[in-house]
Amino acid sequence: MDKKHSAVFEGLLPIGSVVTTRTGTKQVMIIGRGLEGAGKEGVIFDYGAVLFPEGFSDGNHIYLFNHEDVGSIERVGYINREESELEERLSEYLKEQRW
Repeated sequence: MDKKHSAVFEGLLPIGSVVTTRTGTKQVMIIGRGLEGAGKEGVIFDYGAVLFPEGFSDGNHIYLFNHEDVGSIERVGYINREESELEERLSEYLKEQRW
């Protein structure tokens, strides 16, 4: 993620966030976090997303990527106490999986 956006938001983005990846040209909405890629056993991605504004069409069109692949943040999803607590636990889990 570029300096501008990493300074604005730290940690995993919440569900509902809309981003563009570094290599993408279309916006995607995050619908899941900590997902294992199909056919990539043991490889866990930070985010699963669908095209925005199209949304979910089927399980073959979920885009998996990691936090460092985020190029720009268009909208940050809803954050409350439960989301903040889950984000902390999920961030720790993902760090453990990568070591």
